[in-house]
Amino acid sequence: MIIKKFVIPFLTLAGLAFAIYAGTMNYPFLFDDDRLIREGNDLQKTSSLIDNFFVAGRAFEKKTNAGFYRPVLYDSYTLDCLRSGPVPGSFRLTNILIHILNSFLIYLLFMALFGQGRGAGASAFLASALFCLHPLQSEPVIFITARSVSLLTFFCLTSLLLYIRFKRTGSKTSLAASFLFYALGLFTKETAAPFSFVYLLYDYSEKKKRPKKYLYSTPFIGASVSFTLFRMWYLAFSSPINKSLGFMTHWLTEVTVIPRYLLLVVFPFGLSADHGVKDIETFSDPYFIAGLALTCIFFLILTYALRRRSPNAMLLLWPVLAMLPEMVFPLNDAMVEYRMYLPMAAISLLAAAMFRNLLERMGARRLGKVSIAGASLVLVIFGTASYERGKVWANPITLWSDANKKAPGFVRPYMGLGIALAEKREFAQAKAYFEKAATLDPDDEGAYISLGNVNAELGNKEKAIDMEETAIRMNSKSYMAYQNLAMIYLNYGDYEGAFNTFRRMANALPERHAIIQSGAQYLLYYGQVDLAAKLLQE
Repeated sequence: MIIKKFVIPFLTLAGLAFAIYAGTMNYPFLFDDDRLIREGNDLQKTSSLIDNFFVAGRAFEKKTNAGFYRPVLYDSYTLDCLRSGPVPGSFRLTNILIHILNSFLIYLLFMALFGQGRGAGASAFLASALFCLHPLQSEPVIFITARSVSLLTFFCLTSLLLYIRFKRTGSKTSLAASFLFYALGLFTKETAAPFSFVYLLYDYSEKKKRPKKYLYSTPFIGASVSFTLFRMWYLAFSSPINKSLGFMTHWLTEVTVIPRYLLLVVFPFGLSADHGVKDIETFSDPYFIAGLALTCIFFLILTYALRRRSPNAMLLLWPVLAMLPEMVFPLNDAMVEYRMYLPMAAISLLAAAMFRNLLERMGARRLGKVSIAGASLVLVIFGTASYERGKVWANPITLWSDANKKAPGFVRPYMGLGIALAEKREFAQAKAYFEKAATLDPDDEGAYISLGNVNAELGNKEKAIDMEETAIRMNSKSYMAYQNLAMIYLNYGDYEGAFNTFRRMANALPERHAIIQSGAQYLLYYGQVDLAAKLLQE
């Protein structure tokens, strides 16, 4: 009975996941993965397992991104590094294993919530298969940096499952373990905070009146509030927030983004590394009006579910809670696929519950055939789409070429493709994409910084200098623009120009002492002892 009910579903999910994603273990690190892992030398030290809890933003832009305080996530990367070094395949293997465990947890959660009666096992497997094979899940599995959401989901699902067990058995050990796993989720990624209200919603869905019914969900809410206050006080949400985007514009835009996510759930065939979200600035925008109408319909359905005290109400609000940080705060990216990973858990459970209700109405005779047909449909359509989507992630050029085709009017795909080509030393092609990015957004200093680099590689010294100077005029505190400009002068033998650039840089940026020391070392490396001494006297 145990083998049929648990072992076979787990092994089947594992086989499906490996069939789709095993080939991705040969892929290289992709964009943020390089900064996070290959350049994060601290991850390769055993001491980092402890240090990650006490150094904000450790191994990820330490000086500027203190808001990335995710010690449990970094511990998982550290363990991968200690096991095999900074090898992409090792990290992706861990990602695949986490995804398999999450898929099986979906199976167990369905059984816990709806597991009575005939057809429960088939519907539970449908929920887990939908979660495992859906193409929206490709990014969190393949993109190593996106492990934050899959690992967070593992802790949250395990915690909720233990909480349900506590409420049904009274086991205080289960309650303590549930709280521990939720705390690990908080220290994996800050977006676990709103999930604490899912426990309260589960309490609400219990139709039996019990003394102190809501007592045991309050510690989870208290922990999330305390952790949020800690983040706001100690880290001030410094890194994830896009301070250039106003809150009103962000909120208007989000009303249009959420329906786009839901559309990808139903029709996941326009997936991209950049969805080209256009900022909405007025209430009269037709996209805003359409998004608002869909939002109103959703809340009407939610109100009906809440009145019936159904577990469906918890599953409906779960995605909203999971997406709450994105909806409230103007993050750097308006729409990113991996943010749907935790919401997809609830959506998969809800879809399978609706499927089971349909089966019950159709009658027991047709139950087995329809279950097999539904599961097969999920395996064929979503599994094939996920496998094909995985090919797009083979390397940065294929990834950004795909994004560029799907969002041709937006800067990021052009920049991503230009950087990928520059890394392969295809500078002439890279230059064309950077120029297009600068045309689309003349205020993007990054495009001019990159144009300076490729022009220098192509031997266009004056053009390279002009591009870096343009970036500096746009942002007088651009560390990268100053650094690149100094290196252009050094590489062309213009040591006086490099000296003047280091001096300007030291006067413009707060890290004056470090810049002077670094500049002097560069000048010494090029044999300019007098200029190095002069710089140190500044």
